[in-house]
Amino acid sequence: MKSLRKYSSTALLLAGLLLFGVTPRAQGAKQPAPAAQQSARIKLSVLVLDKKKQPVTDLRREDFQVFEWDEPQTVSFFSKDDVPVSYGLLVDNSGSLRPQFPKIIDAAQLILKSAGTADEGFLVRFVSSDKIDLVHDFTTDTAALLGGVNSFQVEGGQSAVLDALFYSATHLAKHNPDEDAARRRRVLILISDGEDRGSRLRQEELVKFLRKSDIQIFSIGVVGELDNETRFTRESPRARATAFFEELAKETGARAFIVESPSEIQAAALELARHLHSQYVIGYYPTDKPGKGPYRKLRVKLVDAPGRDKLKVITRAGYDAP
Repeated sequence: MKSLRKYSSTALLLAGLLLFGVTPRAQGAKQPAPAAQQSARIKLSVLVLDKKKQPVTDLRREDFQVFEWDEPQTVSFFSKDDVPVSYGLLVDNSGSLRPQFPKIIDAAQLILKSAGTADEGFLVRFVSSDKIDLVHDFTTDTAALLGGVNSFQVEGGQSAVLDALFYSATHLAKHNPDEDAARRRRVLILISDGEDRGSRLRQEELVKFLRKSDIQIFSIGVVGELDNETRFTRESPRARATAFFEELAKETGARAFIVESPSEIQAAALELARHLHSQYVIGYYPTDKPGKGPYRKLRVKLVDAPGRDKLKVITRAGYDAP
C-alpha cells in the first residue's frame, strides 16, 4: 500500500502546474505555433439517456450538434464503440460509513468485475488528508484490484473527500499508457457519503482543476445516515452532500447515484457500471473567437426528430482553454 505522503511532492507539483495552466517544456523544444494554428482537439464523452434514465446507444454522428457558447462546432471525430477506460476507484473508509460498509465493498467489487479487458484501473482508499492511500496502481488485473478492496476496513478520522479526489485526478491526468491514450476515456468512481470534514482543498479549486482535465466523476452518494435537519440558514449535511455529488456530475459530464439505504447500493453500482460503457466519444477543433476568455461553456444537443425531445444528453459543462 502506497501512501499519499510518498507521492506528495510529485503530485502537488503536477497539480500546481495543471491548476494554473502551466505546461512544462523541455530545453531546446520548438516554440509553439501561432494561436490560430495550435487549436487542440477537444474530446467529449457523451451520455444519452431515455426517459427511464437508461443509456441510448444507437445514435449516429449526424444526430449530434456541438456548441461552444452559442457557436456551432464541426465534429471531426465520432465513435460509439466501447472505447477502453482508464479509471480510478475511490472508496471512503471513514467511520461514518460503518453501517453501510459491507454493501459498499460489494458495490466496489461489482464495479471492478464489470471492467472491460482493455480497461485499466487504480484503487484508492481514504479517510483523512494524511490517510489517502494508493492501494494499487494502474493495472488490467481485476483480481489484483479485488484483492485490494478486500483489505479495506473502516477507520476513524476526519474524512477528506476533496483531497482524495484531487490526488486521484492528478494521478489520472498524468497517466499516458500508450499511443491509444487519445481514444481512452478517463473516469473517477467515488463511493462516499460526501461529508467532507478535513480537506485542505476547497471545492472551487477542485472544479478549476477538473475544467482543465478530460475526467468524468461518477459517484455513489451513500447519504442515508447523514443528518437531514436544516439549521438556521444552512443546508442540512445530507442536502450539502447531495449537491456536491450533483455538481461533480454536472461539471464533468457524468452521473451521481444518490442512495438512501444500503439496500439501494448494489442497484446503483450496476447502473453506474452500465453507464461507463455506453457512451459516445465526440471530438472537434474549436473555433476560437477573441474576447470569450479561457472558459468555454459546452452544449451538445440532438438534431430534432420524433421522440428526441424525451432524450437527455449529458456531457461536461465546459472547459478552460489552454
